[in-house]
Amino acid sequence: MKNKAKNIILAVVLAIVVFLITNIVGTFINAYNPNPQEPVYLTGETDKKLSPDKIKILSFNTCHAALGKDSDSSKEGGNGRLVSAENVLINTRGICEIVNLSNADAVILQDVDRDSYRSRYVDEYSYYLGNSSLIGAYALDYKSDATAFLPPYKKVEAGLLTLSEKGVFSAERVSLPSGYDFLDAAISPKRAMLVTRYNIEGTENKLVLINFELDAYTTEEKRTQQLEFVIDYAQKAAQNGDYVVAGGSFYMSFDQTAERYPLKNNRWKPGVYESANLKKGWKLCYDAAVATARVLDAPYDSKMPQEDKQLYVADGFIVSPNIEVKMAVTVDQQFRYSAHNPVLLEIKLK
Repeated sequence: MKNKAKNIILAVVLAIVVFLITNIVGTFINAYNPNPQEPVYLTGETDKKLSPDKIKILSFNTCHAALGKDSDSSKEGGNGRLVSAENVLINTRGICEIVNLSNADAVILQDVDRDSYRSRYVDEYSYYLGNSSLIGAYALDYKSDATAFLPPYKKVEAGLLTLSEKGVFSAERVSLPSGYDFLDAAISPKRAMLVTRYNIEGTENKLVLINFELDAYTTEEKRTQQLEFVIDYAQKAAQNGDYVVAGGSFYMSFDQTAERYPLKNNRWKPGVYESANLKKGWKLCYDAAVATARVLDAPYDSKMPQEDKQLYVADGFIVSPNIEVKMAVTVDQQFRYSAHNPVLLEIKLK
């Protein structure tokens, strides 16, 4: 009897080990492995060109429309409760309304889901396209059949979305350096830049718009490597006279804003990026007066004392020297639909 019991236990253990190995191997085999550069399909076309005198660009990290004011994240010290599909739809509608009201020439959205467990499988990409008159370009930067090697498996399909009404010439996906080690890479984001190029009135040069989101939950060293890749790409794109704007979520506090918005949370903190690191003439554009992001250790309460709100400035733009910046302002939405506030940039081409 003892031998029989021992054999049963060994058989169960062996079955579990085989199951785990099979799932891990399967996850790696099915992992999303994009090419370093890939063309991106545009949903429409236009003969309109951008005016060099005034171009408005809106950047908004949508947090997959599932991290509004009532949400938190276990990765940042919260409970991480999954929101309802109704809540995701409410946030998606609200984000779309902000996009339409901005009247921007181009809108760069980060963290837009198409088919994800975390956002109750709401197709946010199709909603934004279907409820605006804008041309869209979409690049995956997170695609996995599971977010962990053990069940329950949670599918993710998300990416960057750039919307424009005019001037669209071409679009491509450019991979960023991986923010994760080999084992985690199979189930983690594959960050990228969505690079769109626009025709401009009166010149053959293009406006190169880079939409990006760096990894929030990686090491500061890897996040810095990703940002350096973005900056290097932007600087090379400007060498032939093109105008370059790179915008999105840095997950780094800018300059002295870390002192203005001190963080008490020890579970997760952004790094710091100094604009002095940029080459001469290049500009880091942001609005220090209003925070662009909040730490997701608890739901957001606007009535909470300022020092307890856990806010920071980590969304903005990097702009080439041949561009005059007219305005960079955070649109204060009190994190109603997302854990980030949108940032609006207005520029003039020199």
